[in-house]
Amino acid sequence: MQQYQNPNYFMNYQQPQMQFNPYMQRMENLQQFQQSLNPAPQAQPFTPLGKMVESMDMVKVADIPMDGNMYYFPKADGSEIYSKQFMPNGQTRILTFKPLLESEPNNSTPEEEKLKFDTFNAILEGIQEDIKTLSDKVD
Repeated sequence: MQQYQNPNYFMNYQQPQMQFNPYMQRMENLQQFQQSLNPAPQAQPFTPLGKMVESMDMVKVADIPMDGNMYYFPKADGSEIYSKQFMPNGQTRILTFKPLLESEPNNSTPEEEKLKFDTFNAILEGIQEDIKTLSDKVD
């Protein structure tokens, strides 16, 4: 049986060498320079700063860092949210947020509101006509 040799057996396969390209090197330098001038803004996720409390008396000065950020302290029963922040003059500012509960929610559509307004205008015009008729009779 005759053996066949691979014709590529004696060839030396090596990775082709990258040629030096001064344009690419300058582009990389330019990109690095631009990134150093304008760093990309880092997106910071919102994290409510503070902790759950039973009353405003539970919030200690040690719970509020002096970085000027507003720190929130929701009441455990959900009736209020306290916020505290250090001011530049060293004093603390305290805000209390309370929920506003509507006695009757307004679920009417704009068409219903327009219909109510038109009905009110019609009634008002009728009253004005009656007043005009009465004032003509008095004269």
